Amino acid sequence: MKRGFTLIELLVVVLIIGILASIALPQYEKAVERSRAAEAVTILKSLKDAQEAYYMANGAYAGSLDQLDIEVPAELRDYVLETGPIVSGRYAYKHKTKDYYIAASGQFRQGVAPTDRTDVIYCCGNEEFCQIIGTEPFDFSHCANAYIVN
Repeated sequence: MKRGFTLIELLVVVLIIGILASIALPQYEKAVERSRAAEAVTILKSLKDAQEAYYMANGAYAGSLDQLDIEVPAELRDYVLETGPIVSGRYAYKHKTKDYYIAASGQFRQGVAPTDRTDVIYCCGNEEFCQIIGTEPFDFSHCANAYIVN
């Protein structure tokens, strides 16, 4: 007597594996996206802290990254640092292929509108993604879909 699996049994196993994979894959992609965004958030927090330290030492904010005592990568796996003067206080990592960015807010304490907080890192753009990494909606005049991520 031969022992083995019938074709129907094998098809049922393949079907079950396919169903589980279709459920797990979107969650996996969200987790990967969240972890890659966390790197950009961490660097922006360090950059913001370095700006505050520079302000305490010099009485003004740094106008370029070269003046700060940290090394800021221009490119991460999925993000590119927006270049330009940082004296305005806004610096961000923009996603390379999708329509959103992660940024440090406002203009620190100088000339900030009352609704624009100056002590946050926020996500702006793609609402679905920002909700994945964001903790609360943020009323920010420069961005329709802003979410605080720190």
